[in-house]
Amino acid sequence: MEKVFEVADLGRSVDRESGELQRAAKLSVLNLPEGEGITLGNALRRVLLGQIGGTGVLGFRLEGLDHEFMVPEGVVEDGLTIGLNLKKVLFKYYGDGVKVLYIKAKGPAEIKAADIVPDADVEVFNPDQTILTVSTDREIYMEIYLTNGVGYRTVEDNKKLYQFPFRTIYLDTSFSPVRRAEYHVTPAIVDEPGTFESLELIVYTNLAVDPVEVIRQAANFLSEEFRKVAEAKEAAAGEVVVEEQAISDEKLDASVEMLNLSRAVLTHLEKANINTIRDLVDVLEHNESIPGIGAVRLEEIRNKLAAYLEGGTEDETQS
Repeated sequence: MEKVFEVADLGRSVDRESGELQRAAKLSVLNLPEGEGITLGNALRRVLLGQIGGTGVLGFRLEGLDHEFMVPEGVVEDGLTIGLNLKKVLFKYYGDGVKVLYIKAKGPAEIKAADIVPDADVEVFNPDQTILTVSTDREIYMEIYLTNGVGYRTVEDNKKLYQFPFRTIYLDTSFSPVRRAEYHVTPAIVDEPGTFESLELIVYTNLAVDPVEVIRQAANFLSEEFRKVAEAKEAAAGEVVVEEQAISDEKLDASVEMLNLSRAVLTHLEKANINTIRDLVDVLEHNESIPGIGAVRLEEIRNKLAAYLEGGTEDETQS
């Protein structure tokens, strides 16, 4: 029986938890052999949640704001609230590198995303989003720094990767436009011999992307990765045996605390239900993002994991 693939745009809706507008699309696959639905659905969901890129705000600079806990003169909000409001603005940046946007306004006024000076490389999808409120007749000059990326970066990561002007307020950055993805597999009743099932996958995104295109991106990502696997050169049999013997079950089943990671990193791993070395290896092999773990910390985790698997903790290897 021939497989049937269909993708449908489900339009816009309001997220019940955040109250924000979202878009959704559904992938339906019929006549899958038994077991194939969960294989396909799980692979697509992992890619949708961890490998779809987007535009994120790295930080901002506002005249009169020295640090995030300060309330600038003539402004209602403090720096933390302004940063949170900025992260709610949905940008789509069509260029490369870091983009600087500007706001030049005069109060009293409610400054919104629509007040950002237009830029040919950037599109704003929710211009009514409030950024800050000016209660006096003071002038507002603000710089907003954004870029494209994948996954999540902490404030510390952004400070190490970028050098913005003095008194810039750095933000943690989530680049993913995907809010959630879920799939369901149901058995199908057919007249032909054999057992078949159907897959239904729904992805919810913000307004800055087309969810149908996001599903296609995920499929293309998997297709390209599997193409590389299919074209991979065959390793020498001896090399494979040595590698398999080097990583014992005892090591893989050990706690991630064996890596001598910081307490903050261990807390993020625990929240992501990553408790053993095996759990961590599985996540890294699938290139999944870990909430709260940015690029710099992720590289540290990879280095310590590699040192541990080769013969001990990174500290032991260095000594």
